[in-house]
Amino acid sequence: MEASELGLLVTALCFIPVGHAAIPVWGTVTPIIFFSEDTSIGTLLLNLTAVGADITILTASDDTAMLVNVSETITSDNNTYNASATLATQLDRDFEPESRRIFFSANSPGFNGVTISTLLRINDVNDNPPSFVNKPYRCQPLENADVGEVIFSGVSAPDPDNGPIVEFTLAPDGVTDDLFGVNQTGEFTADIFLLQSLDYEKRNAYTVTIVASDQDGLNETTTLEVLVQDVQDTPPFFLFDVYRAAVVENNLANTSVIQVQAEDGDRGVSNSVEYAIIKGNTELFSIDETSGVITTKQSLDREAPNVIDVNGVFDLLVQATELNETWPQYGNITKTVNVYATVEDVNDNAPTFNTSTPYTAFVRNDIPDNSLIYFEGDGYMQVFDNDQTGKSATFVLSIEQGGQPVTIFEPSPREVFSEANVLIRVVDASALRALGQTHVTFEVIAREINTVENYFGKASVVLTIEQVGEPSTTPAPLEENILTTSDIVVFVVGFLVLLNILTSIIICHLMRARSRKEGLNRTGSKYYIKKRPTNDFTNHGLHNPSTTEMVEVDPEISVCPRLGNGEFAE
Repeated sequence: MEASELGLLVTALCFIPVGHAAIPVWGTVTPIIFFSEDTSIGTLLLNLTAVGADITILTASDDTAMLVNVSETITSDNNTYNASATLATQLDRDFEPESRRIFFSANSPGFNGVTISTLLRINDVNDNPPSFVNKPYRCQPLENADVGEVIFSGVSAPDPDNGPIVEFTLAPDGVTDDLFGVNQTGEFTADIFLLQSLDYEKRNAYTVTIVASDQDGLNETTTLEVLVQDVQDTPPFFLFDVYRAAVVENNLANTSVIQVQAEDGDRGVSNSVEYAIIKGNTELFSIDETSGVITTKQSLDREAPNVIDVNGVFDLLVQATELNETWPQYGNITKTVNVYATVEDVNDNAPTFNTSTPYTAFVRNDIPDNSLIYFEGDGYMQVFDNDQTGKSATFVLSIEQGGQPVTIFEPSPREVFSEANVLIRVVDASALRALGQTHVTFEVIAREINTVENYFGKASVVLTIEQVGEPSTTPAPLEENILTTSDIVVFVVGFLVLLNILTSIIICHLMRARSRKEGLNRTGSKYYIKKRPTNDFTNHGLHNPSTTEMVEVDPEISVCPRLGNGEFAE
């Protein structure tokens, strides 16, 4: 029923008599009133007027009573009554109906009341931010998702207020700034996509803060939890960058050396790995493909040529291979590591000379102190200890006779590491002559020092002492100073002898620079020895003393040494 029709009905009713009273008649009421939702409580909404006798104006419904307060009814004359309607509570257009019908009643004695209504239309005010639905959000992208791929498309934040579209942004946090982006897909919806590739092994979870803002800057935030899912794209990794181990020589076969361990680089979906030696000495070492334990295949000998060749250290290249049975593999599935296995030396060899038969040597009985004796053959003794390292290969030389030290002779060098060429020096020539013997036999002892075993080796030397007659002390008779043919002959012969001696000295000098022998020949002259070339053996940075060149120099003796065939040079 329209307002005009309602007014006519009320006017008509006023003329119907009911006892001594008349039905109340409403004055003009605005059919629609407009107020914004931010209208203050107590604001006058409209004035109410009714004509009749003893009229009281009230709200006519519970909903109206909650929304509107009606003032006390007052009269301006005997027939007209007035009241005002004010706002009783805060209006809300966003979450309540935007149009509210309010009802009023005019009551008088004998009548239950005549009602009238008006429509309250609530205008919108931007007083609410956009509101996310179904928050917070979560997604689980694979780590190999492509750049630009949408990882979450359920972002939605409607705005209760009327207005333009909601704008979505991602709050900066220093971690996700360059990794994720947002793309508007509708008035209130958006997608989250990748700006960079993910890597589960670097980071497997992110929290992205999403901001929804309206045109006035009112906003709401929520979070998107990104849980990165692992894929098989990372090779295995070893727990150490390199492995080092030691195994003592002479141990039985199948002796454990070391265990290598590798794990799948893909931590989310971890597969087992198997092991193999792909480079190195697989004749001596093997590996359990499941456990990674490296063992010896036979007893190792530190003095064996194949061990000496690598200085006792074997470089094994071990490969770990991922056993992938369920997931597709997007990367390499193998990884290698170096294992250095050192064969440790034990003292299981005694010092040994290069011959088991006695050495033959010569010396003149008129030599001075500190002269070298002459050995047949190579011109020197050779001694070595097959043990390769440390105390096991260190020994000293001494000279004994019948188990007692001999002080007439002295070995050179006295202390040896691994191997050496040995010379014998006569330190007390007078004591040697005092023996009055043509042959002297003694032993050279090579004995380890600072070892528990104190292994030793020995060699016999048979020294021949060559007797040289005493020079004449009788002066030659005086002769007349007459130049004769014999004098001329003697002069020429003497000149040739001196020339020969000078030539011999030069030859001897050249031979000393190139000769490989040293000692004292039967005429008492010195000879020189340069050690026979050997492999330059280096053990843990220690230089082999056997490579040292030993040289004797005696400027008083100028006679050429014994030649290799036992003859003397002219």
